[in-house]
Amino acid sequence: MADNNKFDEFSRMISGEYYDSSSAVHKHILSCHKILERYNALSTAEHDKRLGLLRQFMGHIGEGTIVVAPFHCDYGVNISIGQGCFINYDCVFLDSASILLGNHVFVGPQVGIYTPIHPIDATLRSLGREMANPVVIGDNVWIGGHATICPGVSIGDDAVIGAGSVVTSNIPPHNIAVGNPCHILRAITDTERETWRQREEDYQDWLKSN
Repeated sequence: MADNNKFDEFSRMISGEYYDSSSAVHKHILSCHKILERYNALSTAEHDKRLGLLRQFMGHIGEGTIVVAPFHCDYGVNISIGQGCFINYDCVFLDSASILLGNHVFVGPQVGIYTPIHPIDATLRSLGREMANPVVIGDNVWIGGHATICPGVSIGDDAVIGAGSVVTSNIPPHNIAVGNPCHILRAITDTERETWRQREEDYQDWLKSN
């Protein structure tokens, strides 16, 4: 009976229902943290070992993705990261609900992605009650350092989130958004894209000449 209750609490958590965070879900956290301790102790040169450890407990890690240590999360199994992503130093992904990153997502240092929601009522909060809402980040998103992504947020493809932003609501594709609370600054323009593509062409020319 006890095992079933433990399973029920974890199931409630990942389905977005009200649950007890002080219950047996902690056995999943402890299991994840044991692997993370090993992961964060490995050197950068031990890339294959580090990738193997990530794949032991994370939901999905795409080809060519790099997660720089130290990295911190609660469960891992609720995190899915696409191919060609780069997660910089000291990021924290609190994955009580799912955290989904598309392909070629760049995440700056000390970014926090949070899914848990604590009760506003202090009495219930002190009992360890929680809910959680998933976070979805599209393809080709760049999140600047020290940004915070709050529960339930979706960020559309090709968006850029400014450093230090606190993202409390959805950000549509192809926009630059900044601030606390994060708001749309402007759309990414074709002129900007062309400027950067010209830089790439100039760089390729430089490579050929050297």
